Amino acid sequence: MSFPTSTAHGQPDDPREPSAPASAPERGEGTDAGALSSSAGLAELQQDPANFARIFLRLRTVEARLEQMISLFPGVVYHQRPDFSFGFIGPGFEALLGLDPQPLARNGQPLLRLIHEQDERAFHAELERARDSARPLSSVYRVLNPQTGAYVFRLDIRKAVQSPGGLQLGDEGMW
Repeated sequence: MSFPTSTAHGQPDDPREPSAPASAPERGEGTDAGALSSSAGLAELQQDPANFARIFLRLRTVEARLEQMISLFPGVVYHQRPDFSFGFIGPGFEALLGLDPQPLARNGQPLLRLIHEQDERAFHAELERARDSARPLSSVYRVLNPQTGAYVFRLDIRKAVQSPGGLQLGDEGMW
């Protein structure tokens, strides 16, 4: 990401582009590689409401773009927790399987039970291998559509998300 040049008044040429904070410390000035701690960053934002407003506007713009891209995606984007419940399921889920996604936020087991019995063991084995090696998983398996009673093949592409300490936080992916 590049930073815009400034006009004569010190404002960025394009307000949609990021601008460096005026009081950002130089590398090695009492911070870890120039990064501010979260509390110092928040204190800085509180002192400069205009900077806070610009950052908030940029955040809303990025969120709106992401929502638009997800709505145009022909599949489903998701975040699944280690217990198989979902932190996020994109809008295409209900059309794909005819299920209400809300209950899956608390318990993803009903969805796992829809995997064809001949594919279930292989799916779990591949998922464990991918999580252990931190490699992306690309798997095809059959899932029952409860409304139609027909099995559909689903391409599942996911990657494990881990904390810096190695704690498994879930998987992000798409069907």
